[in-house]
Order: sequence, then C-alpha cells, then structure tokens
Amino acid sequence: MDTTVLSRSWSSPSGGSIGIAFGQFMSATNNAPKKPWKGLMSYNSNRGLTTISDVTFANFGVKCNGKRDYIISTSPSNEDGQHPIETSDINLINVEEDSKLFFHRPNVGKINSADCVDMDCDAKKKCMVKDLDGTFLEIGSGGAALPQSEWEWNGDPRRGLGDYRIPKTLLTTLDGARIAVDDIAPNKGVIGNKDCEWMDSWTAYKCDQGANYEMLIIESMDSDTETRRLSPVAILGDGYIDLINGPQDHGWCSGYTCRKRVSTFMALVATDQHYALYFTSTSPQKLRLTLIDAGPEDKISLEIFYEISNRIDVYVDGEYVVPENAEMNGDDLEYKTPVDRSGCEFCPTVESANGANFQNRWKQLMYVTVSGEASVDIHMSNMIMLTFDLVMTEDQFFGEQLTSNLAIFFDIPPEKIRVVNVIPEDSVTERKKRAIDPGHIVVQIEIGGTPTLSINDTVTDGLSVEELNVLRDEIIDAAQTGELSAELGLPYSAVYVSVPLPDPDDPAWADIAADVEEDGIEIKLPAAFSLYTQPTSVLEGKKMDDIQVQLVNSDGELVSQFGNNNWVATVELETPPGLESSILYGGSMSAPIVNGWANFSDLIVSTPGSGYKLKFYASSPLNMTHIKGFTDSFDVERREMDAVITIPSTLTESESFDVKVELMEKGTNTPFSYNDWQSMSFSVFVSLNSVVNYTDGELVVSSTNWDVVDSNDGTSLITNLALSRMNGYVLDILVKSAPDASYGFTTISSPVVVYPAGYTVVNIFITKEVTLAFADSSSVDSTNLPYFEITLFNHLLHTYDNVSVAAVNCTEGLECKFTVGGAVDTVGDVILSLRESVEQETAAIMFDGSKYLANEISVEGESTEETTVPAVAEDPNALPLWVIIVIACCAAVVIILIIIAVIVAKMKAGNSKVNDSSRSITPFFLEENMTYIGAPPTSTKLPQLEPRKADLERINESAPKQSPTPKKTQVEPAQPRSWGY
Repeated sequence: MDTTVLSRSWSSPSGGSIGIAFGQFMSATNNAPKKPWKGLMSYNSNRGLTTISDVTFANFGVKCNGKRDYIISTSPSNEDGQHPIETSDINLINVEEDSKLFFHRPNVGKINSADCVDMDCDAKKKCMVKDLDGTFLEIGSGGAALPQSEWEWNGDPRRGLGDYRIPKTLLTTLDGARIAVDDIAPNKGVIGNKDCEWMDSWTAYKCDQGANYEMLIIESMDSDTETRRLSPVAILGDGYIDLINGPQDHGWCSGYTCRKRVSTFMALVATDQHYALYFTSTSPQKLRLTLIDAGPEDKISLEIFYEISNRIDVYVDGEYVVPENAEMNGDDLEYKTPVDRSGCEFCPTVESANGANFQNRWKQLMYVTVSGEASVDIHMSNMIMLTFDLVMTEDQFFGEQLTSNLAIFFDIPPEKIRVVNVIPEDSVTERKKRAIDPGHIVVQIEIGGTPTLSINDTVTDGLSVEELNVLRDEIIDAAQTGELSAELGLPYSAVYVSVPLPDPDDPAWADIAADVEEDGIEIKLPAAFSLYTQPTSVLEGKKMDDIQVQLVNSDGELVSQFGNNNWVATVELETPPGLESSILYGGSMSAPIVNGWANFSDLIVSTPGSGYKLKFYASSPLNMTHIKGFTDSFDVERREMDAVITIPSTLTESESFDVKVELMEKGTNTPFSYNDWQSMSFSVFVSLNSVVNYTDGELVVSSTNWDVVDSNDGTSLITNLALSRMNGYVLDILVKSAPDASYGFTTISSPVVVYPAGYTVVNIFITKEVTLAFADSSSVDSTNLPYFEITLFNHLLHTYDNVSVAAVNCTEGLECKFTVGGAVDTVGDVILSLRESVEQETAAIMFDGSKYLANEISVEGESTEETTVPAVAEDPNALPLWVIIVIACCAAVVIILIIIAVIVAKMKAGNSKVNDSSRSITPFFLEENMTYIGAPPTSTKLPQLEPRKADLERINESAPKQSPTPKKTQVEPAQPRSWGY
C-alpha cells in the first residue's frame, strides 16, 4: 500500500482541509491502493455519480491560523472529467457559506500537444454539485452549483477559448452569410448562469432558479474516435454557447502519430430546453447521446449539423426508431410529404418520446429528442444521395416515374431508390451555396438499403461501398454524356451525387471528412474547351510552347470530376485561305483530360502564314465531338538565322586551323535546331573572300571545306584548313538550305592575320598615327569597307619591313587611319616614304579590280611635310674650340671600335636576312575569336597595337628554333620603295 505523501488528500488553496472530493470514475484501474488512489492513468468513464445524503457537516470555516476548510472540492489533478455530485438531506452545523465547496481552475500547464492540446480540458469547467432538496446550498427546494465554464473567454490567449473557436458552420447562414456571435449567443458558458449568483470563494455559480441540470455525454462511436479530432464541440441553447474540448491524452509515447484523445465530451444542460450541437470537424458516422443519471421525464431536444446528406438512422436501446416523416411499409421505408416545408412540421420536441427524430436534409440538420431513459444512437447510413435541380414545377413532377426510370437505367431494385424530398422554389428562401431558381424544383433521392430494425443487425439489402462507388461513377458518366437526361425524360440544370462513406478506419474517410460537400459533388456537365494558354511566338518548323486547355461547363467552371469514362481532347489545325497544304505535326494530337486539364506539347506548324487557329474537341467518350474550343487567331513566322563563327585571330603560314559555325535563331541566343523541321537540311561552305587582295595568299583545304549542320544544336565544324602566305584574311561563310534554298545566306568571318613561321618581333620605341585619304570612295560602302581595310593592311604589311602596322580603320569617305611603330629612324623612313608616294601620286592600291589613289597624308593630325628643328642660341659659357676638338677625336676612336665590333659580330652570326620569311616585324593582332553575326558589319575596328602575350607565346613556340643571337641586334632602317602601281 502506498503511504507516501502522494496518497494523502490535497489541501484547500489556503491550506485548510477538504471534506469530500469529487469521485474519480475511470475506464480502467489506477492500481490503488498499491499506487496513489488519486492517480489517473486512463480516460474517465462515461457514467458516474457521487451521492451525498443524510450527512451532517460541522465546523467548516476559517481556522484560527487563517486556513479555510471546504466541504466539497474538485480534484486538482483530474483534467479529464469530474462527474456530478448530488446531495440531499444535508445537515449543516457551524458551516460558513464560503466553505461549502470549491472548484479549481484548469491547469494551464496541461495545454500542450501531449495533453489537452490547445485549450483547457473539461474536468474543472463541466463539474456540478446538484442539491436535490436545497438542504446543502440552503436555497429552498433545490438548485445547483455550476462551474464558470466561460472563464477566460476572449481573455488569456493561452487558454484557447473565445469566439474564434466556435465552429464555422454554426456562424454561417444557409445561404453562406456570416452570423455575428452576439446575434445567436450573447451569453457564454453553461445555460442560465446569468440568473445565478456568482460565489467568488467557490469560483462557481449558485443557482436557485429551479432549472434542472443534467450532464449530457456526447460520444463518437467511430473507430477513429482517438485519432480524428472533433473538438471544440459547441452546444447552443437559449442564447448561451458553451465549448467542450474533451479529455486529455493518456498515451505514454512521445511521437506525434501515437498521441490519442478519445472523442467523448461532457456538457451541462438544463432539461426542457432545445439545443444546437455542432462539431468543429465533420460529424461522426456513429454518435451516442446519453443524459446520465437522469430519469425518463428529463428531456432535451437537439438539432445536430451534418455536412453529409446520407440518411441518418436512430436507435434507442438498440432498436430502430422510425423518423417522424416516414413509416414502415412492410420492409420498406416510405417518406411522407410535408404539408408545410418552410416550417418544422416533423421536428420532435421535448414532449416527444426518447429517440424521436427527423432529418431535414435541405437544411442539413438532424432533430432528435433525448431523455434519461436510455442512450440514443445515431448512425449515418451508407448510400448514395442523388440530387436533381429540375426545370419543372412540383405539379409536373412524378416521383414514381423517376424512381422507376432510375431503377431500369442503372439496373437497381426499385425498393432501393426513394424520393426523400421535393423542394419547390417558394418553400425555402435560403440555401447554403445555392438557391432554387424560378421554375425549378430540387429533388433528393437516396439509393441504398433500408434501415435495420436492430442496431446489431447486418444490412442485407444494401449495397457495399465498392458497389456504391461503381454506381456513382455510372451516374456521373450518364449525366455528363446526356444519357441520363434522355433516359429519364427530365430536363435538369444540375446534378449532385454524394460520396459513399468508407469505414472510419479507411484512410479515405479522413479525406472525405476534411472536405465535404453538402449534397455531394456537383456533376458539372461539360460544354466547351477553354484555352488557358494561347500560341505565342510561333515559328514554322519549330515546337511551339505547351498549350493547356480546360474542360468547362456552360458557366465556364472547370469540370474536374469524372466517372469511369476516359475523356480525351484532340487538336486540329484550321488553316487560313491559301495555306490548306500546311499541316500540324510534332507532338501527340490527342491528350487525356486529367482533373479537367489537357496539355499539348511539341506541336509544330509546317508553313508560315497569318490567321491560323487550333481547334480542340472531345474525341472520347463517343458522341461528344460537339464539345470544342478554339485558340485565338495566330501567325506563324518564317524562320531566320544568324551565324556565330569561331576562328583564330592569328596564325602562321600553313598552320592548320578549324572553323566552327553555330547557327542561331535570329535575334536570340537560342541555338538553331531543325530536327523537327520536315525534310529540311542545312550545310556550311567555307571559302576565301575574293574581294580582298591577298598578295598571292590562298586557302589550303586538306580534306573538305564544308560540313552538314547538326540538326540538334545547329553547329558545324570544318577542320584542317590553312592559309598559305603572310596576309590579313577574311573567309566567306555560305549557309545552304535544301530543298528550299531561300533559307540560305552568306556571312564573313572576323579577320585572320597570318605571319611567317620564323619571324621575330620588332621592338617598338615610337608610334605614329598616319591618315591616308583616297581620292575616289564612291564604290566603297559600309558593306565592303572591311574588305578595303584588310586590303590596305595587306599592302602595308608587304611594303614596309621592320615596322608594325596596326589598327587600320577607314571611314566610308575612305579616310584611313593606322599606326606605324618601331625604331625612331625606321618609323621616320616609312612616313617619309609614304609622303613621297602621295606627292608623286604613286600611293595606290588595287581593290575589287579598281585602283585607289591616296592623295592626302597627315601624321598625328598634321599635314606638314617635315618638322623644323628650332636653332640653338649661342652659349656664352661654351667650351673653347681646342677642348671640343679633343673630345671629337676621342669620340671618333670609340665609334671606329664599335664599328669593328659590329662587323665581327655579323661575321660570326651570319647574314640575319636569309630570306623573306625571317624578316623582323610586329604582328597585327585582332581580338581572339571575334565573330560577326548576320550581314558584314559597317566597319571593322582593328585592335590596339600591343600584341597579347598568349598569342606571342603560341606563335613563337611554333617558329623553328634558332641558334643564340647577340643580346643587341642592329635594327636596319626601312627602305623607302615604290607601291608598285
């Protein structure tokens, strides 16, 4: 036996004693007395009552030490549920009013995901002391002490209690409008507490108004009672709303998936009242209501909100209770036609028998009377609810004909089909989500077995879940193809079908419970295709962007729910006049419709033109081709290409090189792919540009000068080409297309400069910018100006040795600028030679078969023929003449010695000018891998003078190795020469 302090009773808040504690009624043992008797290890039981009768309580009050004693107290450690206490024949001696009882506040520490989750549990907010004769509370004939269930409503956010926790369905009208909380529930907590006296020392209400309070147990009987949360549960009566959370989790594991809380809820109600009961999530399939410890005369009436319109069967003591609006005809259930549909003709009241019930499927409410006689079980039957919005009046409707036609069409026994409701337009003015249009009626039909007479009986004439799902798909298919309307002979504007209910153990039930439609899903009737995306930027022979279409009804709403039919969309090309031969090809011409969407990829139009359209139609099911849709009119553009040419900027004579040509979609950086362009092919040819004068240079082809363009990425590679002699070169790139040659075009490469294999680099000590103006420029325009620049460069390159010529740049008026660099004397000699050639009218070059004569020259922007050196003034401090003569003699001796040394060095090193290929020049470098796209540029900007280190290293490495040379070399001045024309 546990004799530790844990087994002792608790004290009052001030440290006083407690006379009697609320009884602990649990569903399993707490292992007392081996364990502390007040320990809780399981859920509370559904029933429990503590009776205190013919007992005398004496001397309960404040002791001399200031500690207050209490006769009755709740258990501070019980957060699940504390069952009522009933008192009678109580004798009080020297008992203070404040010491009669004490209700603890809920433990905020229990508000966590492992216990009460997000709001207080109910034990201390749903406890009650009921005085049967008034001898305990001393209030006459009787009364009750009620908890402050509304404590911290819209207060401490940790308590999780307030208007925001009220189920949304309770605060929504039938037509979807929002209801203000104070309009329906101005009061919070247990019904009637505003008429009671608040006892601060009790933390409870003292009620003597004569109302009879009982505890209502609301119990989910579904197999998911521990895993699917229904709370907070709202109970609304006479303007009072109370929220119920349920017991805490008693599991021992710590993972989220193993946390469980049973869906059993305690509510305090006053009898002879009507209440509304709403769950936060979908109402359970099986529900039990019990007024515990009450008599047959203690009754309440309830309206329970159900999201699903399936038939609801009620059982009392396990026996079926026929609804107020129906009667049993043998084994068949037949429904009565109400006289007044706008009222509650069949609604049971507190005067009705226990279990009396009526289901208003139109308002989604189940009405039932509950008394203390026996528990009431409410079961949702498994069936299909079929709702028609018919275009007719009630007088035109014949229910027997409809059920008979449905039975024949779907091959169902007629007794399984029942018309349960016919609602004309003028009978109900409000409806959640939709209203009844003028001239329409709504007909609700249930398809399924009849109720069993005993709760434990098995349905023998019903349909299984599998059979119901098959039937539901058949109904959807027949409605969407129009067969249902044709067979029934009834014009309908809308059809709704419910979802068969799987067992609560089935994971599918959680999905259905989380997203329930009031009448099931609306069977939307396909009417057309709507284009979600339109064709844009369409090019002939190239895949267009994906086209997405939606299947919609006549209101433009997406049709996403289907039965067994496989809906397929097919596309066709509608051609403008004169382009009838154009075809649509590429991707699949048909696409399945999934959740209302069809996607068409890789479609290609063969021919450019304006005014094309794509037509979409339903090719499956059969006879649905009238459902169609069209794109907007669109144009198909002719494809045009640019070329990117990759080629070395510098080479040595006869050095092998490759030319890479990449075709691109014009105006984009997209590689040109034509593998989907029917029967088209492209090839590239490389040749030497014939306009430029190359001074005996030629293109050497080792194998071939052409290649087929790769159809996937638009690339071609011509290999093993060479250029024979020192020159600046431009290559022509010819792109050919077949069989349609109109797509071909010609472009040029960037300049390539070729040097001898053994040349050496000239040291540059000075540079001069030279401008030559040519007399006749009429035949040179922006198209062939680059060729003129290369021709001029080639001429200068071959005319002058031991200097660098770079950055040739001509305007359209043929004013050409370039730089000359090298030794001071050499550069001066070249400039002098140029001046003389211009003056003698021999500065001419041949270009494109014509002679071009330079008639003007300027150096560094000045056109003077020579630079005048200013005279030096006589210095009064100059040296004597004899000193100058001595210095001159010494200098002459030094010069003679230097000349001798140079001659000896040349004799040892040999003649440095063996042949033309060993001339000392500075290479003409262009930007590496320069490319032109499309037509030739208006001008070619030649690069800066300085060669790049990487190019020098590459070229020097390719030159033949020579014997060591002296550290200092003689740079011979350039020899002026004639231009040769």
